[in-house]
Amino acid sequence: MDKRVIMIIAILIVGISCMYVIVDHSDTIGNAITTFSKTSVTLPNGFSVGESNAKSAELYNKQSNEKIDIHDQGKGNHTENSFKNVTESYKNNPDYSNFKNETKNINGVDVFQLTMEKNNTISSSSVFYHYNHTYRVDMSGFSDLNKLNKDLEFIITTLQPDYKQAQD
Repeated sequence: MDKRVIMIIAILIVGISCMYVIVDHSDTIGNAITTFSKTSVTLPNGFSVGESNAKSAELYNKQSNEKIDIHDQGKGNHTENSFKNVTESYKNNPDYSNFKNETKNINGVDVFQLTMEKNNTISSSSVFYHYNHTYRVDMSGFSDLNKLNKDLEFIITTLQPDYKQAQD
């Protein structure tokens, strides 16, 4: 066999191996993304985009009543005030019960999370500061707290600035 044929086969094997590694380790291949404000986020498995506008995106699960609302609350770190307002508004609502406040660290991001129950489903409101913006993620209709936390972690991990738009 000619040396050129052997080189071509070797290059093909290396190229196909590299493509496999990229596809196997990528978070965004195979998942849809949505953009809102100046932010891009990958949708968790099973979720679709409902309504997006300049400051928020709504995600919903077609197989269940799970719903995720992501809000960009603007530039700057005002997580404590935002979390205080969220906590007061939910605690003043008689439909919610079994409140639990938590502070988590997900991928180096401090997340303030309020978890509560409504009609035998779990809801959550989380506030965090990431990429110089304060975000609030409201999640409702979940039956499993582990799935709720897993989806929240996925959103925070895949949330990033939309570099196609001018950044502030």
